[in-house]
Amino acid sequence: MEIVFCTDENYALPTRAAVRSAIANAAGDAPLTVHVVCDESVSADSERRFAALGTERAAVRIARVQNQYKRSLHRCSHISHAAYLRYDLPYLFPDLSRILYLDCDLVVLGDLRELYALDLTDCYAAAVEMPLTVSGRYVREELRHDGPYLCSGVLVLNLEKLRRDDMPRQLAEFTRYRPWLRCLDQDAMNALFEQQIRWAGQEYNVMLNHDLN
Repeated sequence: MEIVFCTDENYALPTRAAVRSAIANAAGDAPLTVHVVCDESVSADSERRFAALGTERAAVRIARVQNQYKRSLHRCSHISHAAYLRYDLPYLFPDLSRILYLDCDLVVLGDLRELYALDLTDCYAAAVEMPLTVSGRYVREELRHDGPYLCSGVLVLNLEKLRRDDMPRQLAEFTRYRPWLRCLDQDAMNALFEQQIRWAGQEYNVMLNHDLN
C-alpha cells in the first residue's frame, strides 16, 4: 500500500502524528510505504523526524519539492499552499498507478487496505461524500455542481487516469481563474472529476464538526 501526505513546516507536527497513526493501524504483513511530500519550508530537522517514523515493514520516504503554487494560486486562512501539492502527485509518482492521499491533520484509527483496494475503473478517485448544510447553496449555484460533493481529505487517487487526462494542469487552471472558491482544490476536484468517483463509506472520513453535531 502506498500512502502520501503533503505538508509544509507549519503542519510538520500534525503530519508526524498522522503518519504514526497510519503505520500503527496498518494490519497484516504486506509492505507499506508512506511518502511525505515536503515543500521548501520544511526544515532538515523535520525531515529527520519524518524518516525516523519508519519501521521494519513501513518505509517512510521524503519527497522535497518546490511549491510552484505559492506564486500562482491564491490561498485562504484555513488552507495552506501545501494542499495544492496533491495536484502534482500523478507526476511526482510516475511509476505508481494509485496512491492513498491523506490530509495531514487527521488521525487514522483502523486499517485502510480495503479502501485502498477499491475498484477505480473509469474513476479519478475513491472518496467519501461530504454532508452539505450551509454550503449547499454555494456548491449548487456558484460552483454549479449538482450531485454528491467529495471531501478531499481522504482520496484513493487513480494516478494513471489523472495523468492520461492531464488533470493536474486542468485543476491548476480551474483554481487560478476562480479566486472566489471557498474550498480551493476541493472545489476544483468536485467540478472537474464530474462524478467519476467511487464513493466509499462514511467510516473512512469522520469529521467531528459534521458528524457529532
